[in-house]
Parts: sequence; C-alpha cells; structure tokens
Amino acid sequence: MPGAEAEEATVHPDYIFPLVLTSATQELFGCRADEDLTEASPYKLLNKEDVVQDMKTRAAVSDFSPVKQFVLDYPDDEILLVFDREFTYGQSFYLALTPEAKERILHTPQAVEAQPGEVQGQEELVVKSPEPQAWIPLGSELEIEDSTKFSRDKLRYRVSRARRDFGAPVSFSDHVAVDDIHKCVSFKDEKFTIKLMEKECEVQAIPILSNSSAQTQWEYPKNMCTQYEPRGFSMEEKENYRQSEKLRKFMNTVAPR
Repeated sequence: MPGAEAEEATVHPDYIFPLVLTSATQELFGCRADEDLTEASPYKLLNKEDVVQDMKTRAAVSDFSPVKQFVLDYPDDEILLVFDREFTYGQSFYLALTPEAKERILHTPQAVEAQPGEVQGQEELVVKSPEPQAWIPLGSELEIEDSTKFSRDKLRYRVSRARRDFGAPVSFSDHVAVDDIHKCVSFKDEKFTIKLMEKECEVQAIPILSNSSAQTQWEYPKNMCTQYEPRGFSMEEKENYRQSEKLRKFMNTVAPR
C-alpha cells in the first residue's frame, strides 16, 4: 500500500534526525546540495555556536528549530550534517544527534573510502591496490593456441646483389611511393581457387509446346478431303424456337433475377 511505503521510508534511527534545509540555510552554512556536498563527499561539520546563533536570530523560522533541544544539549563543539542524496530517511539532509553517532557515521566504510587521506585515530589510512592473483587455466588456453598457429607454409626470400655494387658510391634522392604501384604488375595466382557454393538462376513457367504431324499412306483411291459449312436454322425455325414456351422456361431458370 502507498501509505505503508511512505511510513516505512520515514523510519530512521534514534541517533539521527532528518532535516529540510532551505537554499538560504545551505548558503549560510556552506552545505549546498550537489555543490558543497555531493554523493562522494556528503559530510559537513557544523559549528555548534553558529547553529545556536541561527536559532536565536531566526527563531522558529530557522531550519534547525525542530532539533533545538538536541543542539543545546550536544556536548561537542561540532555537529555532523550528512547529505542524503537518495532520501533514505525521507529528507535530503540528516543531523547526528550524539557524538557517538557522529563517530559511527564517519567511521563507516563509505566515509573511509570517500576520505582516504584523513587521519582516523592514530593511524593514517593507506589505499593499496589489489595484488595480482595467479591465473588458473580452465581450458581456454587450448583455443588460444589453436588460433595462433600458422595455417600456411612460411615464405622464404633470398636477396642477392651484384658483386660490382659492393663499395660503389651511393647517391640518394627524393622518391614518390605512388610510382611503385605501377611497377607491381598483376598476375594470376594458380594456388588460389574459388569454389562455387551457390549459383543464382531463374525459372519461368511457360506453356508446353509440341509439334506433331500426320502422314497417311498414299494408296488407291487417292486421299481426298471434303470441306463443308456448318448447318444452321432457317429464319422460320429460329422464330419458332424464339417464341416457344420451352425456351422461355429455360431462360427463366438460368438467367439471374
């Protein structure tokens, strides 16, 4: 439930008190959020006399008025203010109410990591880099060896020079490397072959065509052919069929309504 979550977010330990500090208060005490205090360095020690003077000057308007009695009863001269950027206890700041709470917060691993150069007690914290660990092979070295092996024969070159050129004077001059490109004549490498793995082809469907012929035997009587014209109805017969009852019924059954 939303109410339960809000109530759980405002629960805080007894030795701290969440505070809402206005921009004027932050400017006055040098604890501006994300400027003077950041997530990496969220701690600020406030002078107790300055806090008491602020409560006397601004009275109930002072942001420290909710913890007035705790500040007056505080035994040390400096009070710890912590910038809570993640709103862990419901507000952007919280105040340590006791010296024990101040020491406990300053000696947390987060505080030690944020301030590695400060002196804690009698010892100075020294940041040490982790020592390298021994590599434990798990089988990947076999894949590395296979990938680094030469898969083709090594090439051997023999460079020779005419005897008359030994000890001869040498003259150097400027040379353009682009000119050497034209001297490298292309040639066909007989060892290099490309195996055809896939070929692009097209298929088109066409009607089947066929040619046929017939040849009859040339016997007596000779082959003959007859040409005829289709037989049709006369005009009188056409008119009789057009007026017939049978045709009318047929047309009524097959024609759409």
